Amino acid sequence: MKKSTSTVIISFGIIQCLAVIGCMTFMQCKKTEPKPIKDIGKALNANDSIYLQKTALTPETKAALDLLAKQPMAEGSLGEQLVTFIGAGIYDFGEMFKFMDLKFHERDAVVIEKTRHEIDDLGRIMLAFPQMKIRLEAYTDNTGSAKKNEQVTIDRVNYIKSQLLSFGITEDRVEAKGFGPKYPVGDNKTPVGQMINNRIELVLVKLF
Repeated sequence: MKKSTSTVIISFGIIQCLAVIGCMTFMQCKKTEPKPIKDIGKALNANDSIYLQKTALTPETKAALDLLAKQPMAEGSLGEQLVTFIGAGIYDFGEMFKFMDLKFHERDAVVIEKTRHEIDDLGRIMLAFPQMKIRLEAYTDNTGSAKKNEQVTIDRVNYIKSQLLSFGITEDRVEAKGFGPKYPVGDNKTPVGQMINNRIELVLVKLF
């Protein structure tokens, strides 16, 4: 009887030890379990400043911005977007900006004159920042011939480029690309989506 009791006690003790070890292992695994991707994403967003640090504006940059401020640009326009970006001092090159007011006649490269102020403002900015380089990208919706639409977008960005060159800006500072109906950002099945897809964007390649 004593032997049987001792065996039971020993077996029970072994079971307890195994249970404790199993619990400790589970808790350790739980501690080292990786964070869900969504949490990691939030952490990365919170630490963006590690990669995009605010740069103190140089006297030359301040002087250029002061000069541009003497002739204010339309609210929300391309020019205001660029000036605000430069003044913020946080430079992420490859940043994209959009012509908000500039309009061309439908399916051609003839600009509507009352909307050309964004081209003029861009010329002023590029003169104020002589190291600035840009890439112009134009798109259309999918109405009509894709080939003709591509040519229209090429003609539009080349027109803008020609106007910038007339300001005295050198050709190597302006790259022009026309993509026609490629890379839509809106739904071409709706009027609003088509309007969104008919766009001209500017990519900042270099500022200083």
